Amino acid sequence: MRLLNVHDLTLRKFIGVNIPKYVITSHRWSEDEEASMKDLSDALDMSKSGHRKVKGFADYVRKNVDGVEWIWIDTCCINQDSSQEVSEAINSMFRWYLEAQVCLAYMADVSDASDMASFGRSVWFTRGWYRNVSPETLQELLAPKLVVFLSCNWKVIGRKGVYSSGNTPVTLHSGKWLTPEVATITGIPQTVLDDWTSRQHFSANARLQWSKGRETTSEEDTVYCLLGIFGVAMPVIYGEGQLNAQKRLREAVRANGEHLDSIEGPPITKSISAIQGGDSTVVIRGHSGAGKSQLVRRYIDAHEEEYSTILWIDASTQATLRASFVRCCRALAITFGSSAGWDAIKDAFEVQALLRWLHNQPKEYRWLLVVDGADDFAWNVQETIPLRRSLNGVVVVTTRSHKAIHKIHGDVDVISVPDTISTEEGVSLLCQHSGLQADDLSKDCKLAAERIVRRLKKDLFSVDLAGAHIAVSAEYEPELDRYL
Repeated sequence: MRLLNVHDLTLRKFIGVNIPKYVITSHRWSEDEEASMKDLSDALDMSKSGHRKVKGFADYVRKNVDGVEWIWIDTCCINQDSSQEVSEAINSMFRWYLEAQVCLAYMADVSDASDMASFGRSVWFTRGWYRNVSPETLQELLAPKLVVFLSCNWKVIGRKGVYSSGNTPVTLHSGKWLTPEVATITGIPQTVLDDWTSRQHFSANARLQWSKGRETTSEEDTVYCLLGIFGVAMPVIYGEGQLNAQKRLREAVRANGEHLDSIEGPPITKSISAIQGGDSTVVIRGHSGAGKSQLVRRYIDAHEEEYSTILWIDASTQATLRASFVRCCRALAITFGSSAGWDAIKDAFEVQALLRWLHNQPKEYRWLLVVDGADDFAWNVQETIPLRRSLNGVVVVTTRSHKAIHKIHGDVDVISVPDTISTEEGVSLLCQHSGLQADDLSKDCKLAAERIVRRLKKDLFSVDLAGAHIAVSAEYEPELDRYL
């Protein structure tokens, strides 16, 4: 393990039991700005944010963490020109975070340490891995006993974990306890955030869910960043592709005595996770009957507690849209005048009243506005609905028309619900909702599952419902032939 001295910024390699106390760091990489090992041997360029960040980490530890002279920073403590060293680092990194005295998480996009809304929106929480080599946030969040979050001006925001002399035998200011807030942001249980040993109470598939919604810049990294979470090691082979890496990980987890489902999951799972951006408009497009509305309802079932208010607008016609706005206003006790005589939907009093009410809510008031069936373009969806980024709201629009996407400008995420799915995806979905384990199916049972998927014409939601029916009607692992 190579560490950086906080006094003179020199690197030194330590082996085995000779590793001294160290602080480990976590941050989001800045493209072409980070300081490499070579940069340290030359001289840091203070005009680059990544170089200033290295010095900032060293200065912070030197001034604020008693009894520690060494830090580990992924950008400059790994020789990224050596594929062997990169592979060894990826397989060792979770342990390095676990054994650190404390992890300092630098949030470059949080300027006010007291602004919890800004803290919750930080990109730090969405990064799974940023190539080269940096496994941002997921391992740093789970493995260390204590994580101290720092704003862009090196002020303490708060901490994840329990700070005590027994748990963290160094002295530092760790701020207020933020584990409940972090659990809400990430969906990871508080018990696991504060004590990694409690992971034994969660299955491999449950642990897999903690990585959902995180971004990586290489397809293989979606797999490699999970090695420590499952307690396995395997060679790192960039270029092997995501599917091969997934297969090797499942085999390694199985050899470790656990079972792991498909990492990507069927399209329905990926689509639901895509809605979770939280601060942008999402447009869900698909043909009539593809299950767009069901997809949104499933998202709401899973995330209802995250919102203070959820509003559903039936936009299939102008009449239903107006009626939905009236219903929502009455449910929220919002007063509005008579809209008789108005020609444009956007000018109707009930529409204006509801949108004004949403706009005036405080930052901590989270709302979700679903505009379902936005296919009638006699009204202008762009002008009527607040399709801009909101600090506390999410807008989801469902439509079967490409024109809707062209009419909605700005920063939107588009989810296309597929007309059909592949046979392999269908079998995975069928097993997921019937309670079967896809990897454990006998040859005959797998063939029967494939025939069921093909008979349902590979329709995503037909397969979904079939799996649910099997789960309800079967007391034991079913012979799938009887459902044909």
